Amino acid sequence: MGLVQRQGICKYCGQYTVVEVPEKYTVEEINEEASRKCNCEGAVAAIQIEDIQAVAEANIREMFKNNEELNEMKAIALEMVEPLSQFKLSKITLSHGNYQLKMIRKEKKISLALKYTDEDKRE
Repeated sequence: MGLVQRQGICKYCGQYTVVEVPEKYTVEEINEEASRKCNCEGAVAAIQIEDIQAVAEANIREMFKNNEELNEMKAIALEMVEPLSQFKLSKITLSHGNYQLKMIRKEKKISLALKYTDEDKRE
């Protein structure tokens, strides 16, 4: 199956753009590709948010890859990436046993800090 040129519409600004897509793409998929190729403010912002989400998700998976006891914390952290990246939330703190994960939305990234506190030594 080859690639064909189709005209799509940016979902952010309504501009028409010619994109090269697989023949089987639906109108929605063509428009999504046109939105990704557009240089309007909305499209650029959306791509930045997607990039922030991808980096944060990869960092969370790496951070928790050797610690199965924290699978629930990892799952919740992954769910919180989207609202953080879209500025719906600015920071989140998750606690599980002696572990605490802080997630903070900064201008162009989500900062992660996982801390372990030894409760016995705190007294």
